Amino acid sequence: MSVETKDINSVEVTFDKSKTKEYRTDVNKPCDCQDCRNYYKHIEKNHELIEFLNSFGIDYDCTEEVFSWDLENDPDSLIRHEGYYGVFGNFEGEGFEFEKFGVKITFAKGATIPCDRQGEYFWICIGGDFPYILDEERDFPIAFSETTKELCQLLFHKTTEKLNIGKKIFSTILFVTSILLSLFDIGFCVYGIIDINKTTAKLANTPGTSGIDYFGTGWVLGIGLFLLSAFGLLLSIISAKISQKKVFVCISYIMIILFSVLLILGIVSFYI
Repeated sequence: MSVETKDINSVEVTFDKSKTKEYRTDVNKPCDCQDCRNYYKHIEKNHELIEFLNSFGIDYDCTEEVFSWDLENDPDSLIRHEGYYGVFGNFEGEGFEFEKFGVKITFAKGATIPCDRQGEYFWICIGGDFPYILDEERDFPIAFSETTKELCQLLFHKTTEKLNIGKKIFSTILFVTSILLSLFDIGFCVYGIIDINKTTAKLANTPGTSGIDYFGTGWVLGIGLFLLSAFGLLLSIISAKISQKKVFVCISYIMIILFSVLLILGIVSFYI
């Protein structure tokens, strides 16, 4: 694990370089389509940009996605390329962009890009208008009109924004639910201990009372505690995985430990 921190455009960016470097799946392997190859060929000539990407553990040809479209309805028109790279880490705020190395560089936390990453990660997008430079005939698609491009960009950003809001709401609900469940679970555990102590006292003070009259009390308490703890443990694990705030993640891990202890107590209660 090699967590590093950089100041990029006056924003503190924290990232795990080795984890990013080692993450290779079918989603981010080099693509052989014409648009991607044209994008890679331009980037491979930009040595400063490659050095910048390498500093995050990124190989320039291991994009998760490359969006491409022709700017004009002409075979000689420039192509707008936007290459997206995933990085394990986080940064302050929701996103920022700047121009450097002859391209536009965007740091974003939310994007509708296919990936199966777990934990905290963000996107680095490399965008620019590039000519077609491959030594083969160009597969010329129908160009987008300006209105269509603007509509696509609007839908893209709106969808991303809604997904981010939905994820935040869902993670908050899970977090609050796990907190409330932990309080209820602790209360149930305390009640069980008090009830068992009362039962023990009755057996001790009432010689004529048989323990068989209370047979199964421990089982009922144990099953209840076990089920509540198991459900709380599941919620806490999911909350720790999807929460974006470090405070929520830390508390979720504490809740995982708490529910694990209560789960063990529930199992022990079977034998009381």
